[in-house]
Amino acid sequence: MHEYEQLLTEFSKIKDLNKQEKETYFDICGYPHYENVVSNVLAFFFDPAKPHELRNICIEALLNISNPEIESIDEVWEVDREVRTDKGTFIDILLKNEEYVILIENKMYADLYNDLEGYLSYVKKQFQEQQIVPIVLCLHTPAFNNISGFHVITYEEYFAKLRFYLANKIETADFRYMQILTDLIVNMKKLKEGTKMDDKFIEFVSKHDEELIELVKKIKSYRDTLRKKVKEVNRLLPDEVNGVKLKKWECRDLNQLFDIAVIDIVLPEKDVKVAIDSVLDHKGWRFEIFTRGNPSDFDVIEYCILKGIPGEAKSGRLHPTEKFEFNSKPEQIKEYVESLLELLTK
Repeated sequence: MHEYEQLLTEFSKIKDLNKQEKETYFDICGYPHYENVVSNVLAFFFDPAKPHELRNICIEALLNISNPEIESIDEVWEVDREVRTDKGTFIDILLKNEEYVILIENKMYADLYNDLEGYLSYVKKQFQEQQIVPIVLCLHTPAFNNISGFHVITYEEYFAKLRFYLANKIETADFRYMQILTDLIVNMKKLKEGTKMDDKFIEFVSKHDEELIELVKKIKSYRDTLRKKVKEVNRLLPDEVNGVKLKKWECRDLNQLFDIAVIDIVLPEKDVKVAIDSVLDHKGWRFEIFTRGNPSDFDVIEYCILKGIPGEAKSGRLHPTEKFEFNSKPEQIKEYVESLLELLTK
């Protein structure tokens, strides 16, 4: 068995163990670890007046951990972000009603260097009639727990409690916002665990590092060859056919092993943009004709057949029957594509 075949056979035994993680909204937006972004989302869900329909349970879950003796709270709360103290520092989140003021310092990765004593002193001075509940909500437990009288609560601990409270709100909560809250929970779990790679795959790479490096080099060389061939085809094609200008470019998917010489034209009498893809992979050259923009009043498959181009209709595209071997001369591919263009534009 060829060394690469043996390598791929071994890889096939472990490939399903390292499945790609699903991305949350926070991953997609590029802010999974930004404290400000997470604090904004938390403030939204802490506010009973917001349209998530969760009322005050996000606050209840938090208080149940920090102050379990508090059995019930009302649903009228003010929620403030970035509250400026008299020292010019800022409190991340401040929740207040007639009985309680909850001071929250949200901490993701940075060290806990904040002036917590100053925060607490400011809040006590401003709200002398209410019970003050100071909380550090953090991704990782700090080295010491009793920080200036603050309750230290990890996200893991908070979300475990919140899941219990959410059980009775699933039916009434707004699904759109529940999805965001779920994504926040998943995002914080991923940040806590850190980026991981399956141990079996790491073992596989360690065992075959030299062969894999060589294979990667060969794949790069193969992809370079594909790109060189499609570029040559486009270079050989004219700039216009039957007075119709050609837009020529190359396209490939970095996760796939094929390359495409793309031709775009606009049919004058139809004012429709039609594309011809000349696709090259290990099987050779194949072709696809389709429209861009999917005009409702134009059938590209019917149009191609009327123009005398035989092929198979698949997924709204015409796949011409003609195919060429991998090492066919670029001139052959150019001549065939030009013949398709002649038929389409005559």
